[in-house]
Amino acid sequence: MSLITKIGLREQLLNTVLLFVCIYAFPIFQEGMFMDGLYYATISRNISENLLHPFDLHFMDQHFDAFFEHPPLAFFLQGIFFKVFGNAIYTERIYALVALFIQLLLLAMIYKRALPQQQHAFWLPMFLYTSVYSVFWAFSNNMLENTLGIFMLLSILLFQIYTANKKVIFLVLSGLTIFLGFITKGPTSLFPFAAPGFYFLTNNSITIRNFLLTAKETLILVLSAIAFFLLMYLTSEKAAFFFDNYFNVQIVNSLKNVTTVANRFHIIERFFWEILPPLIICCLIFFLMRKKVPLPKSPSLNMAIFFFLLALSGVLPIMLSMKQSTFYINIAFAFLALGLGILLNDMAWAIGQKIKHKNLISSPHTTLSLFALISILSYSGSQFIKRDKDIVSDVKEIKNTFSNLDYSACPELISDWKYYGYLSRYTYSNLNQYDANANKYLLGKKNGICENDSVYQTKVYDGRHLIIRKSVE
Repeated sequence: MSLITKIGLREQLLNTVLLFVCIYAFPIFQEGMFMDGLYYATISRNISENLLHPFDLHFMDQHFDAFFEHPPLAFFLQGIFFKVFGNAIYTERIYALVALFIQLLLLAMIYKRALPQQQHAFWLPMFLYTSVYSVFWAFSNNMLENTLGIFMLLSILLFQIYTANKKVIFLVLSGLTIFLGFITKGPTSLFPFAAPGFYFLTNNSITIRNFLLTAKETLILVLSAIAFFLLMYLTSEKAAFFFDNYFNVQIVNSLKNVTTVANRFHIIERFFWEILPPLIICCLIFFLMRKKVPLPKSPSLNMAIFFFLLALSGVLPIMLSMKQSTFYINIAFAFLALGLGILLNDMAWAIGQKIKHKNLISSPHTTLSLFALISILSYSGSQFIKRDKDIVSDVKEIKNTFSNLDYSACPELISDWKYYGYLSRYTYSNLNQYDANANKYLLGKKNGICENDSVYQTKVYDGRHLIIRKSVE
């Protein structure tokens, strides 16, 4: 491949990634966020104040003063963004956009290695992955899976490099990324341990020699991840204290006591509902091109099966717990997209040729235009509120006008996690407990239990959902 061809391919890949980032830029930058995402952003902001202590996770004084619900790596990485960009409300959204860019780039790199001798329709796996609503929702709501996906994709890319050159260092590095995934989201990161076994089943002749080699590879992968974890655990008292608590508070408690679904098969049902859009896209491509381009044969078919097995391994273990949410399996959709993309690559490439002939996708001018478009769409999105519009408007008004007031909070406000999330993220408020003697002002819900408080009678702010009252002098 000539140098010019390589440069053109890289520009084509970059521009394809940027195109899909453009699609997400507008909704990602809209205000309003799922409660968990608000909490994660607040914790990341807090950790940015002391990046040297990544295991001291803290939400607010009255709520999750010590936070052990999730491992610290995603908060630490997002905390770096808060350190760089400051406490702007869009810092976590910049982080989400960067995470999306990295995920799509890794997706394309894995796809290219899976089809080394073919032309690549890079746009197809990206299109299939980003068409899944749960993926779109997670990036728009600052979920930990945005960071987890980077490490899971990187672990498989490193495993691919290992299978090509058989240098053990890449297997060890793959184990390192699984470890990093574990200290991002816990046990949902462990399914790439199955990669050597799936590769053995789909790409090797099944012999005793290959079986023993696969067992050795799996052992190296697992021991590498364990070694990195033990190195952290045994050399840092804070890390040991944190993960002891995380194991008891989150893992054991979730398995024993937390139930969010009616049955263990809920996650399977959600998986099939979520993959309907990419399956419909694939069916349309197939029916359009079936008479012009044949479906692939081995080894492309084997690689597709490899990624399908990886996708299932990211879904089925969730059934062990009755605590389930669709976004837990977001990275499984990436591997499903890779498998489907491999099956339909030739057909999708033929479709893409119509665009490529116009020299649009590989032009450096297109790259600059896409960066400009991302900036424009991000700014445009920031002018809209996608959810909880009235609450966000009230909280922003309180931040801008009453940020210096010393107020306590009505008990019903403190117990409402949505309000607490917005107030903590926007106003940096600890929401002091109701105390008529200590605080001159009272923050409460409109028409709430504190509406007719005898101490706080004068309204100084009357919003859509929130009110601030001043005590009688």
